[in-house]
Amino acid sequence: VASIDDGIGLGNRLLTLASAFLLALVSNRALLVYWPPGGSPLEASLRLPPAVEWGYSAALMGFSLDEAFAGTQPVELFHDEDRQTCLEILVCQNLSMAYTKPFVHLHGNQNFIAFLQDNPLHHDQIEETFGNDTLGILLRYLLRPSASVAAEVARLHRYRADEGHPRPSIGVHLRLGMSGAGARFDRGITFDKERGTAHNVVADAVSCVREVVLPELQGASLGEADVA
Repeated sequence: VASIDDGIGLGNRLLTLASAFLLALVSNRALLVYWPPGGSPLEASLRLPPAVEWGYSAALMGFSLDEAFAGTQPVELFHDEDRQTCLEILVCQNLSMAYTKPFVHLHGNQNFIAFLQDNPLHHDQIEETFGNDTLGILLRYLLRPSASVAAEVARLHRYRADEGHPRPSIGVHLRLGMSGAGARFDRGITFDKERGTAHNVVADAVSCVREVVLPELQGASLGEADVA
């Protein structure tokens, strides 16, 4: 049972969903998803993958939903008191045997796909199933845009073509909820909160794109990209 946290962004929710799916796969379990009420329902953004149903009553095996949640074995990777035990299970143990209760409960914001890949008892199964692109294949299988989302993407492409922007754009997602005055990002780029203005952060991001991202795209047949 994956209870998706309503206090995190869509990207983290979807990575939690992908982690839960992989855990269910290697432990030979069905996956039940509790998507938080309010906002856009999951099915409004995504189409069902093959052989997946939104309903979960059959998988509950006669248990009520309350009974399922009450009798679960937790997967709490980011709770300090449970972290070591959870890591040992995910990385070292046979997951079809380590979880003994009828229901396993994964809650919150958790992404442990890499840990499952490193588990020597499940590594071969994951590699045979997904090759060297576990996350990519998982996300492409699970996250199929609904007709309305696909239509919006197509509309954006048409708009860019009509406006004379055939070149690809690069989107940069800035994560600013960090502690410390100089929290470092990958590539050695530093965002210093003491500088105080959003303009400086955006300037750093644009600099990163120009100096790091664009040079890496040379030879990738993408042509020039817009930096706006």
